[in-house]
Amino acid sequence: MLIYNRIFSKMVKKLILVSMIAAFAYIGVSCANKIIINDQEDKALIELLNAAIEVNHFNPVKVNDKFSQEAFDLYLDRLDQNKRYLLKDDVESLLAYRNKIDDEIASGDFQLLKKSVEMLEKQIEFVESIYPKILEKPFDFDKEEMVELDEEKLDYAENKKELKDRWRKILKYQVLNKIVDKEEQLEKLKEKNDTSYHPMTFEEIEEWARGKVLKSTTEIFNRIDKVEFEDRRNLFINALVEVNDPHTSYFPPKDKENFDIDMSGQLEGIGATLREKEGYISVVNIVPGSASWKQGELQEEDVILKVGQGSEEPVDIVDMRLDNAVKLIRGPKGTEVRLTIKKLDGSIKEISIIRDVVIIEAAYAKSSIIEEGGKKIGMIHLPKFYADFGNKEGRTCSKDVAIEVGKLKREGVDGIVIDLRNNGGGSLQDVVDMMDLFIADGPVVQIKSKNGKPYVLSGNDRGSVAYDGDLVIMVNSFSASASEILAAAVQDYKRGVIVGTKSTFGKGTVQRFYDLNKMVRTTNGLDLGALKITTQKFYRINGGATQLKGVIPDIVLPDIYAEIEVGEREMDHAMEWDEIDPEIYDYWKKKIDLANLKSASDQRTDTTMAFQIIEKNAQWLKEQRDETKYPLNYKQFVDWSNAREESAKAFDQLDEYKNSFQVSFPKDDQMKMKSDSAVAERLNKWKENLESDPYVGEVFNIFKDLGNTTLND
Repeated sequence: MLIYNRIFSKMVKKLILVSMIAAFAYIGVSCANKIIINDQEDKALIELLNAAIEVNHFNPVKVNDKFSQEAFDLYLDRLDQNKRYLLKDDVESLLAYRNKIDDEIASGDFQLLKKSVEMLEKQIEFVESIYPKILEKPFDFDKEEMVELDEEKLDYAENKKELKDRWRKILKYQVLNKIVDKEEQLEKLKEKNDTSYHPMTFEEIEEWARGKVLKSTTEIFNRIDKVEFEDRRNLFINALVEVNDPHTSYFPPKDKENFDIDMSGQLEGIGATLREKEGYISVVNIVPGSASWKQGELQEEDVILKVGQGSEEPVDIVDMRLDNAVKLIRGPKGTEVRLTIKKLDGSIKEISIIRDVVIIEAAYAKSSIIEEGGKKIGMIHLPKFYADFGNKEGRTCSKDVAIEVGKLKREGVDGIVIDLRNNGGGSLQDVVDMMDLFIADGPVVQIKSKNGKPYVLSGNDRGSVAYDGDLVIMVNSFSASASEILAAAVQDYKRGVIVGTKSTFGKGTVQRFYDLNKMVRTTNGLDLGALKITTQKFYRINGGATQLKGVIPDIVLPDIYAEIEVGEREMDHAMEWDEIDPEIYDYWKKKIDLANLKSASDQRTDTTMAFQIIEKNAQWLKEQRDETKYPLNYKQFVDWSNAREESAKAFDQLDEYKNSFQVSFPKDDQMKMKSDSAVAERLNKWKENLESDPYVGEVFNIFKDLGNTTLND
């Protein structure tokens, strides 16, 4: 039965009906590897989600016919995203439910879910039966025909004959790609007089290519066959909740665990990255410093056959889904896991590993020093705003950035740049704590809930700052959420210069996780997962939302995505931009001549070969994205492929770009590099990236100008 741990409101009492009491006590049964879920359990879960959303969401959508239509459209788009399985008749029969999802939620009879999954699996079985036959014989490469690969330009197939022909074209396209790649590979080996070169006829290459495509397609269907009804149900549930906005979503237990790992940068386990291929789970790499790395016996390419917990009987994981196998391998620190592995030489052995905390160092802040002509700049790379929410004493990005700032100050740098490119956000409190390093006090961000006035998060009134030198924040189109708040605060205070591509991502909403197990408790121990709900919106201290618009940099640099729309504005059901009253705050004590900085930067990028190539690449990328129809005649395909490859060669010069500055690391890190090869390898790789990054080169030039254009008040 259900036991309430907490009551949200009278509304929750009303929405979560008595029928829920027995629902979660039901245990789903397995039938032909498919999970069958009791309707009342689905009804109870969805009502619980809707109740939580209605009470807590910033702007909840009413559950009515309009809700049904939007949820249906989202679900259908995701059910068969590439339109490679369902027929037009299937879709038309499902359209009968387009206005009925709200009624199904009320009744607990989810016919849309049942019928759609039944139809999809039937069509998957059909395609699975025909693709090997299509690949049995050579294709007719003299036939002039095209294949369209953009699902938005396609309609669903009229019948099975048309669907079969669609798959024939898709497979033919894949085979053509393999043929052309193989021919190019053989030609290069021949030109080099490579001893591994062995001539092949076209017929031999074509047969080889069909074999490769058959193998890869079979692997895809093997993964599809492992999809359970519960996965389809979760897809359906997320279509229902994401009508509210694209960041409100349901997390089954395993997905929530992965999210927590991503946010904290650590997990408890053995420290190995795994992959599933042809039913076998193998090791891709070992995390340096992890339990596996210390134990030493598990190596890359080892195949894991069985997993045992301590002295328990091992479980065979051959043909098991990767996520289920990972669940067995992960475990609390200090516990033993026994792996039966097959080595590359074919030998089989059992090894014992004591699980430990795995630190994913690539997720954490790090710093370097860029130097040329007497100018020394500190560079801090922050991949995400991480925090260990389950541990108050855990590692946070604001503490780590403070450490890196201290290192760079001791090195006597003339300025600091914080690289937030591709930083998707994370902990908002760490943004506020981080701003404390650069301003003495004052507001950082305004936050508004669905009801009530906005409230302000402000820094601590320290009276002084940890760093008062020149500051640059680097962003790009994939800097989102918390990244945008930090960039916006620095920009509004005129504390530093924001440098990046046309605008940041535009995610200006706040999400909160609700553990469903804390809302209700099941007597059978069923884990309900969690719900991520958009509860608030961010507003800059100048009053404008970061939602949709993002942050426009002070200095905009050329970008390969300049001709393509990316970001929040491209997402379904994104919330609107608006503004509120600004806060009172004082500008930073030094003025920055942004006009001259921008003018000097524009002149450089206009004449810098790397940025000229990037601008051409942006136009080329748009053209390639718009081109979605490809020839299936061999000669036409080769001509098209050669033309595409030739045009792409113009961008190869970017690989040769090198900055003129020198890159080194703070003394503390140099000591670590000497004693820890894993640290050395990771930092040296970053050094190589910095040396070949034209954006970092331009930021260094901006810092040089900044020293000449920053004036005291």
